[in-house]
Amino acid sequence: MELGFVNAYGKHEDESSQRLRYNNGQDKISDLPNHIIGSILSFLPAKEAVSTCVLSKRWKNVWIFVTKLSFQDKHPFHYTKIKKA
Repeated sequence: MELGFVNAYGKHEDESSQRLRYNNGQDKISDLPNHIIGSILSFLPAKEAVSTCVLSKRWKNVWIFVTKLSFQDKHPFHYTKIKKA
């Protein structure tokens, strides 16, 4: 039975997936230039892209390099008319 781990999204990943992500304990994605990471984060909804700032000091401001923000409004704004007195 192959051991695995639970990723940040709560999904179980096997050891081979973990090896693809890390090589000799190094996080290869963090080695990329900020503008490339920003381009990758552009494929995520804005909330998820910004949430990467908690990963490490290196990632604290990387989200500002996102070239396209995608907002997903799950709760559309509803208003009611206010009666004039």
